[in-house]
Amino acid sequence: MTYRDSTGTATTAHVRALYRMPVGKTNTNVLAELDSDGFGDTGTVLHQTAAFSHSFDFGGGAYWVRLELDRSSTSQVVIIHSVAVVLAFG
Repeated sequence: MTYRDSTGTATTAHVRALYRMPVGKTNTNVLAELDSDGFGDTGTVLHQTAAFSHSFDFGGGAYWVRLELDRSSTSQVVIIHSVAVVLAFG
């Protein structure tokens, strides 16, 4: 995920992101979460990764990425630039 969070680790602003819902169910499962509050950088655009292990079953579940951008003041900068789900080898 590439983003900007002007507050760094402060909880007043954040970018959070992979969710899954089994077919026929109403409950969601968080497969991976990356929260910008876990990183102290503030002014630069970053690329962070949240590794996870999951056997994807597209016939038995719906998958999506939910992006939450939140700030408590208009002076705070919270931007999402890109998100990618990739297969890591090795």
